[in-house]
Amino acid sequence: MLKISLTRQCLSHLVVAVIFFQLGAMTTTTTTTTTTSSSSTTSCLSLGTMNNAASRSEDWDLQLNQRRIRKSDDGPKRVGSSLRHQQGKSWNMQTYGRPTKTYSSTSDNKSQLTKEFVHGMAWIPREEFVKTFDTGVAIDNAGAGAQGKNSSVLLLYANQKSLPNTQGLLDNQNPGTVPSNPLEATENCNELQVILASTKRKNRCIAIMENWGGSPHMYRFLRHDDSKQLRLGGRFFDPAGGAARWQKPPPRPMTHNFWKQLADFLIHYDKTWQDLKPVADKVALAGGRGDPSATEDGISRGAITVMVSNYGHANLLLNFVCAAKSVGFNLDNVLLFAMDEETYELAQKLGLESFYPKHIFEGYIPKKELEKYSFGDGKFAKIMMGKIYSVQLVNDLGYDVLFQDLDVVPLRPDIMEYFYSGRKDAAYVDMFFQYDRNHNSEQAPYSANSGFYFVKYNQKTNYFFSVLARMGDLVLKTGSHQQAMSVLMGEHMATHGLKVKVMGGEGEDSHLFPNGWHFHRSKNEYMKELKDGKQTPYIFHMNWNNNGKEKQDLMKDSGFWFVEDSCPVTNLPSDIKTCCKR
Repeated sequence: MLKISLTRQCLSHLVVAVIFFQLGAMTTTTTTTTTTSSSSTTSCLSLGTMNNAASRSEDWDLQLNQRRIRKSDDGPKRVGSSLRHQQGKSWNMQTYGRPTKTYSSTSDNKSQLTKEFVHGMAWIPREEFVKTFDTGVAIDNAGAGAQGKNSSVLLLYANQKSLPNTQGLLDNQNPGTVPSNPLEATENCNELQVILASTKRKNRCIAIMENWGGSPHMYRFLRHDDSKQLRLGGRFFDPAGGAARWQKPPPRPMTHNFWKQLADFLIHYDKTWQDLKPVADKVALAGGRGDPSATEDGISRGAITVMVSNYGHANLLLNFVCAAKSVGFNLDNVLLFAMDEETYELAQKLGLESFYPKHIFEGYIPKKELEKYSFGDGKFAKIMMGKIYSVQLVNDLGYDVLFQDLDVVPLRPDIMEYFYSGRKDAAYVDMFFQYDRNHNSEQAPYSANSGFYFVKYNQKTNYFFSVLARMGDLVLKTGSHQQAMSVLMGEHMATHGLKVKVMGGEGEDSHLFPNGWHFHRSKNEYMKELKDGKQTPYIFHMNWNNNGKEKQDLMKDSGFWFVEDSCPVTNLPSDIKTCCKR
């Protein structure tokens, strides 16, 4: 059930609260407030719901950032990755479990208060809405239910001029007709603010408050324990479980310790950059894309596949090389950042171009394999910082980067090409990420996996990684750079228009980039189809496990291990081909 109520604050601000509640549960425990400006002549606001097929926690937090989509004279501008025109396409609203209605507050029996704030509302099928206005967030349709729950988007029209031209927009007693597609529904909106919300949390309220400039953020007020007062809380605060470890900022000693590492990184940065440049230029030439001699700022000079390894994960590195050889993946376009001397020497034996920034990694990065991958483990976090530094350096040289962890198995040779010509949104998305499918609140809204992603070089991504490289204390606090990246992406999307696309929700790319979720949580349906040749993904990412040994065992069981058992990393033959299974 959905109910709209209107109240007036003491400062005469107009407030519209959209309240989702379960039957029989009227008590509010969470209120999210977003401010919007009604000064714009044609402003629209959309409330959407997200469903998540499988998660460790059923609850998603409301997102901190609204997605703003503005329209200019020459047509609509994109905030996410895709804005597809659906002219001429129509659908039956009844099939989505919502009545075909658009309500307008133009009748005399509507209060002046309502008319001043919202002049109309419409339900639009979510599936079609996200095809037109892609925020970059992966959308799961699974779990919507037989009755079509959460399958619609609520669109509010802020004033009379924002209403579509479609005839029949009448009052509640005489409902009209929804326009035939989202473009028609928003044809008079110069700005569309999209709010992602979850109705899975019980007793949640949403408040929309007029303010002179609006806000790109949401403000969460939560009830602590049995308190009658809702108090302002952070994005990671869970009313049921209290503040997560990500809620509190890094303690001062942790920040000061990171400053020592950051100082070494910055002091040696210019020399590291100069030493890396000829190596990166050589690798980029092998990729056959771009011009490494180009000097124009903000223009990509080519593309490089970047990987990072210490000697403790040498077995996974060897498996990647063998897997790449088996499918014809271009290893000459791979640049390995070695975290120690042993890995650098191994890379030479494997025929990989490698770079060892000793002044950056030595003394900070552990050489041994970690007994357990833990987001709260300091050693794990230090390895994550090594990954950030590596991508930042290559990006700063002016190259597009395809980054992949050692547990990513290439299954097709044209992975890089996919991000240039295999997608309709390839021209205007800045960063593509694999969908992690971890639905814990700290991963919201993207659930972007930091072990496989593609980054174009431009001014927005260059600044993004320069900031991320200076956020090491947050990485150490959370134990992984995945959470820090998610927080920063939301901020840079709202502030600088960074366009992020997470691949692998419901859509054209839903089965092209599988990971450990498909292995552990998809009831092995996908894995069976993959074995039978019914699925042809670009990669398989064996994440969602505890350590390298577990990864190796699961890879062997799944047919993703390409190294002969008689070929240990510590005693490689002169011809590496003899180590790889045929």
